[in-house]
Amino acid sequence: MDRLSPNLSNMKCMAFVSNRRLDESPGHCRRRPSGRRADRWTRWLAAGLLALRSAVAAADAPAPATANAPAPQPAPRIVFEQPIHDFGEVKRGAPVEYSYIFTNTGAETLQVLEVKPGCGCTTAGTWDKEVPAGKTGRIPVQFNSAGFSGAVHKIVTVMFNDPAQSNVVLQLTGKVWTPVEVNPPSVFFQYDEEGTNSESRTIRIVNNEKEPLALEPPQWTNANFRVALKTVKEGREFSIEIATVPPMAEGTVNVPLSFKTSSKELPVINIPVTGVSRPAVMVSPTQIVLPAVPLATEFRPGVSIQSLGGAGLKLSEPGCSVPGVKVELREIQPGRAFSLSAVFPASFTAEPGQLAELHVNSSHPKFPVIRVPIIPPLRPATARATPPAPGGSGGQVTITAPPVPPK
Repeated sequence: MDRLSPNLSNMKCMAFVSNRRLDESPGHCRRRPSGRRADRWTRWLAAGLLALRSAVAAADAPAPATANAPAPQPAPRIVFEQPIHDFGEVKRGAPVEYSYIFTNTGAETLQVLEVKPGCGCTTAGTWDKEVPAGKTGRIPVQFNSAGFSGAVHKIVTVMFNDPAQSNVVLQLTGKVWTPVEVNPPSVFFQYDEEGTNSESRTIRIVNNEKEPLALEPPQWTNANFRVALKTVKEGREFSIEIATVPPMAEGTVNVPLSFKTSSKELPVINIPVTGVSRPAVMVSPTQIVLPAVPLATEFRPGVSIQSLGGAGLKLSEPGCSVPGVKVELREIQPGRAFSLSAVFPASFTAEPGQLAELHVNSSHPKFPVIRVPIIPPLRPATARATPPAPGGSGGQVTITAPPVPPK
């Protein structure tokens, strides 16, 4: 038994050699690892064997059969030499012309169906509409630089019969030089009729010429706007501040602002100034048009009333001048937004010549009563046949226009 003992020990060591550390000497064996560690090694070994067997099976498996793919059909293909063109710097007003060259690299005739510039300042000339396979074509484009200043970016969309790509967007970029830059070139105001707050806009003027620029005082006569000219950098940069002076005039005001300059290229600077007043009370819709009368079912129109002035609005006593119509008033936003809801009963009809309107009392001094007219339906035009004229071969048709409803 003593001779067998070393062999049994060696067998135990071989049985657990996978759990031995690599730095142990070959003739020695450590204690048997714990059950948890042995289970972990067993799982790792099993997972490795399973992955190896799957990889071998996949390599030996026959390739799946593929269906016969249809042969590609011959088609046109468009390729542009330069879809983006930078024209550099031009003087304002100078035209920019460029032709985009393309090649049909496909096997069928290419048809250029449409060329659409992105704005009215860019136009397309007569382009090659049909280009055989392997041939080249051109699309001429012209840009009008008048009215532009600084960096410019324009696009042109080209549409054709390429099945893989139905359109291409061409780009035109560059810079427009102007002796004197005015930014913005115009000024717009929108204000309340009864507003008391002043609004202002600032215009920046930059001199791009070598000689210094001088500006004379502006020519201005409108009392609703105040103009102030300031020098930011002597001879090179200026600012103009335009401000409203309440109370503003009602409606739309268009006033040209003019400056005389020392520039030979731009002796006068004209800046359009526009002001638009918003009504203190806005009603929408301004009238109610009835459907065909007598009404087959109830008719429920609605009217919104908004106060755009400074003080809050109060409405009361809603009603209708025609009996049988119910009117309801709701305040959506205190002092600012209201709604009138009317209910016209079934079988309602409007008598000829009868004044019909929705009304509601208002706290606004200019609009003590807000009225919304009720308009009867317009009768469709009728056709009336007249007997044929003597010796004629047919009748004559006369269209009778519907009467204009009373205001």
